[in-house]
Amino acid sequence: MPTSRRKNARVLEASPAIDAPPTALIIWRDIADAVRAMALTAEFADETVSESTQLVRLERLIWSLTEPMRRLEGVQAFARRAAAGDLHAAAELEAQLAEILERVPSSKGLADRLVAGDESEKGAACGCVAGCGCAACVPAPRRGLALAVPVPSLDEETSAVLDESALVALLMTVDALHLDAGVQARRDAIDAVTALVRAAQPMVTFVRALRTGGRSGLAAAVRRMLENGLGAALGRAREGASDGGAQVMGFAPPDIPMPGFPGPPGFPGRGTPDLPGLKGIEKILAELKGRKRWDPDALDPNYVWWWREPVVYLPPGWIALLACMREAVRLLNERAAILPPTPPVPATWSTGISSIDAGGPCGGATIVIHGLGFDAIRATAVLLLPFPDGCRPLAASASQWLDETITVTLPSDAISGPIGFGDAAYVSAYAAWVTQQNELAAAIRRLKCGRLVRVLPARPLRDCPPDIGVNRLHAGTAIIDAFTVNGVAMLPIEPGDVATLAWSVRNADHLRLERVSATGPGFGGSAVLLEPVGTSRVIGAFTHTAPTLYTYRLTAFGPCGTVSRDVMVAASKRPRLGIRGIEVTQSVQTASSTVRLVERKPTVVRVTPIHGLAGFDTNAVTGVTGRIRIRRSDGVVSGWFDAANNSAPMAPTPGASITVIAAPSRNNTNDTLNFLVPTNWCVNTVSFEIEVRKTGYGALPGFAGFDGVATLTRGTFTFQPRRTLELRYIRVNWGGSTPTAAICQSTLLGAVPLLPTPKANVAALAGVGVQNPGGTGDDDRDDLVDDFDDRHNCSLWEALTEWLGSDCPDDDGAIWVLIPGVFSRGKAYDIPSNVCFTPPSNGPYAAHELSHCLNQEHVGVMCSNGQQAQGGDPPSDWPNNAQLVDVPFDSLRNKALSLAGTGVFDVMTYCGTPDNTWPMPVRWDRLWNEIGS
Repeated sequence: MPTSRRKNARVLEASPAIDAPPTALIIWRDIADAVRAMALTAEFADETVSESTQLVRLERLIWSLTEPMRRLEGVQAFARRAAAGDLHAAAELEAQLAEILERVPSSKGLADRLVAGDESEKGAACGCVAGCGCAACVPAPRRGLALAVPVPSLDEETSAVLDESALVALLMTVDALHLDAGVQARRDAIDAVTALVRAAQPMVTFVRALRTGGRSGLAAAVRRMLENGLGAALGRAREGASDGGAQVMGFAPPDIPMPGFPGPPGFPGRGTPDLPGLKGIEKILAELKGRKRWDPDALDPNYVWWWREPVVYLPPGWIALLACMREAVRLLNERAAILPPTPPVPATWSTGISSIDAGGPCGGATIVIHGLGFDAIRATAVLLLPFPDGCRPLAASASQWLDETITVTLPSDAISGPIGFGDAAYVSAYAAWVTQQNELAAAIRRLKCGRLVRVLPARPLRDCPPDIGVNRLHAGTAIIDAFTVNGVAMLPIEPGDVATLAWSVRNADHLRLERVSATGPGFGGSAVLLEPVGTSRVIGAFTHTAPTLYTYRLTAFGPCGTVSRDVMVAASKRPRLGIRGIEVTQSVQTASSTVRLVERKPTVVRVTPIHGLAGFDTNAVTGVTGRIRIRRSDGVVSGWFDAANNSAPMAPTPGASITVIAAPSRNNTNDTLNFLVPTNWCVNTVSFEIEVRKTGYGALPGFAGFDGVATLTRGTFTFQPRRTLELRYIRVNWGGSTPTAAICQSTLLGAVPLLPTPKANVAALAGVGVQNPGGTGDDDRDDLVDDFDDRHNCSLWEALTEWLGSDCPDDDGAIWVLIPGVFSRGKAYDIPSNVCFTPPSNGPYAAHELSHCLNQEHVGVMCSNGQQAQGGDPPSDWPNNAQLVDVPFDSLRNKALSLAGTGVFDVMTYCGTPDNTWPMPVRWDRLWNEIGS
């Protein structure tokens, strides 16, 4: 424990971030990623045990591997508090460090051995026989757990698991706290921290393997570690000895699993994705960071496996970093040991000065200092004049330094203040000390780890003599040390807010505060305030209704010069984005999401962003983008993909954006961010993670604007299998016009979005050429339909007489569709049936006829176009008289069908295509059952 806070002050001052907000030492996000990947990749050897038991085993394994991280965080917390003077924290820190060395005695002297280049230690640490530089890594032949996995050095651009800056800060703080405890105590403290870092390396290795090789790389790394000692170490740890084993707490030794991790590609493993379950993994992750050292509610006690079998693996970069840190600490201590010279009494004085004559307040003026006895001190004193950073020596020749006067030329950067004398020997000695201190500081900064160490430079001596009135100089320009609005030079502010102008000024005779911009809050009804009292002034409230830039200026008038400084207020408003809700639709969806979803069918997620502008400016937020990803119930997560607004064909489009208005409507395609979900993710049960973002709202010159982001996770949505329709087209020459094969294809594919089927297999009917009916009337159409029904289906008479030679064709399971070259009214052979006639290039019309084939009858709505379907159901048999209240979405045209005006009616009406007929949710359910799985 440190014996004196005062003695440690200089070293602590040079330690990184001691007085700053705590830097997170452990990057738990990295660990979470690795844990999820391990869970999805593991092949548990015992497939006979339950999922809950497998989950408990994985939980114990992860807790074991992450225990060193929790201990490191505890050491960091106590070290910070101890550095701030908390004696209880200092005592607890000592106890924790001592416990580690007691449990792992092989760690004593570890840091010195590594830095000194002990080849056996370094070889084991690298997992290499030939030391850290070897290319091929194999287990080192020494006791302990040598993990033979090559890992990049710690000086990568991005730290993994352990934040490099925070780790160096911790090591230096621990060393500083032991500055007065003796050399051995300081070494022991660093050894204990090094032992914790060493024990954390398996998880560091897993994270790095995941980053560089994905899940297959992680699987290979885990398998190598298990083969090269990790499994044995865990096994020996659970034997339950009295040195911290499980039985100390009276529990049975925990059953640590020995999962078999497959090699590349090897993912997902056998038995996954059902093992161990997303919710279980997320529960483990939620408890990892804050888990207590011993929790009586936990099923397993807190044994520490690396106490019994310490890890001796360390990445090569750690040894270099440790050596660099030790050198930095040595230089810091050397710097702290060199004390500044002791000042004489007095070090500065004004004695003997009776008056000052100044030829002017500006540089170049002649200054004459009057008094007595100046000859007596000329050899031992220096003349001190005031400057912005304090008082500095100013040379004077023998002809200038007389017994009763000293004459000098006023430097251009001198300011008002006392003139006097300083002890020449002390001033010289202090300058030499400053030079030495800053040379050592430069040596620290030249170290590779020097960027992680905050070293305060030594400042030159700038002590001033006493101000006795007669020795005061009035000269120089005014100095504005600071002029801020709420502490900054550019302040973003919102309507209704107030702000505070604050200033720090020196060498000023007068001040003026003014609003430079034409508008904005002023000073009691005026745009100018002369000689403001104090050092701050509250302005506001700001009442802007659109983005506006306001400028305020402080002017300071000095003896020889005037200076000004401006601050700006960027008056804008945060967009305050939110997400009102989402709609998952494959054709139509109710507000309560009751329409069932088809597996592997194109799916659109409509996200409705909202804002909080409340009438500000245009009351709309332009350029709002979004992204979405899918999380399956088995834990697999997709990458992020962008919205598809305004794309044709509909597809994720980087940069796709919409304007968020005050009252968005589902009726309008681009009032929502629309995401087309890849069909391979439309399986099983999923949830959607959504992010909506605006960058730079209300930007102004010099102000990048406000950023807004809203997130939402919504689930669960289940996709169910449905039958893929088999459609065969027959080209019909109708009045001299024959459709192309491509037109027939697009016509039938255009019907798929209106039907609960994942897709349709569309092809020409084999063995049948272009049909040439004798005319273009309804009878010609009906004859074609009858003829192809005879070809397609076996009539009752044919079935009865087939044994006599009647032709009874085999049903191919497809619907045959006759398509003419130009428009002609459609017709289905029967309800239900498997033959129909439909006009070209009209998907909704084709869906109508296909629905007849799928046992759907007309709904007799009198439409605004004057047409009414005959037969079938009366409108009163359907909700809302067969008019949709839910908004259809056509993924082929990337368009929402507006319900405004005449509205949209059920697909089995005659109300027009393509925008006025669409399947109602009830119709979707009926077709769902007819199509089947």
